[in-house]
Amino acid sequence: MTTAALLWAGITLAAAAVALRTRQSPMERPLPTAVAVGGVFGLVAVAVGLQWRAQAVVVVLMAVGLAGLLLRWRALVAEDNLAPGVGGNRLLGRTGTVVTPVAPGDRSGTVRLGAETWPATATADTSLPEGHTVTVVAVEGIHLVVRSAQPDPVHTPHDVAEPDPGG
Repeated sequence: MTTAALLWAGITLAAAAVALRTRQSPMERPLPTAVAVGGVFGLVAVAVGLQWRAQAVVVVLMAVGLAGLLLRWRALVAEDNLAPGVGGNRLLGRTGTVVTPVAPGDRSGTVRLGAETWPATATADTSLPEGHTVTVVAVEGIHLVVRSAQPDPVHTPHDVAEPDPGG
């Protein structure tokens, strides 16, 4: 095994050990993962017979590229305010806006949550018009069940018509 191969293998193992030891996902801590992947590509560059400088360029480009992708992924998740995870249950409690009217039992309505648009149905006996703010209360397959997030109007004593004493 050449000195370059030993170097790339050492870098790969050290970075992989750091990535595993932190017990964080690559999205939360992308640098160790990116360096480990870059080291693997360094080993590939040795196997194909690239010279030392070309190997270094391959490693740096791969590590920087992967780190950039992981950071962008993290930014998109944060921007969309979605917790990383699988399944629609991550949407419970989120607020969104009605795109097409949502009615109870009718799954033709749609709701926008961040950058995503989902088919939805309402929980109440009333339809929710376009532009209405809603909260996700359940997920049924790919359909969301939503309720109004806007508080019911509060009636004050002045809102109630009082009988005319004169007649």
